[in-house]
Amino acid sequence: MKTNKNSETSLTDLFDTKIVFTEKGVLASVFNWEIFGYGETYENAMEDLVVELRDYAEDYLGDKDFQNARNGESHLGALERFVAIPESEQIELLRLDSEKFMDIELKAINS
Repeated sequence: MKTNKNSETSLTDLFDTKIVFTEKGVLASVFNWEIFGYGETYENAMEDLVVELRDYAEDYLGDKDFQNARNGESHLGALERFVAIPESEQIELLRLDSEKFMDIELKAINS
């Protein structure tokens, strides 16, 4: 895991963002949390993913029962940090993580 100078986990390490290109559109996901965005283009899918992640964060941070229902998965720190950054930077955060995966996907599609 990457760390910053304060020895905290980087936010880009907390979101396992994946991108899948299909004939009908693009699926973007925070795969390890089962949160999905869909669009006709990569940009549309990423925008939808950010909206879905914000909605998830609102539900998760506002409801202890919902937190407990996640079977011990602790998303608290990551979501608190995610909602604390400006919305304009949230999509960039997810985009940075997805680009690592997207290179692999594009190579597979083109081969």
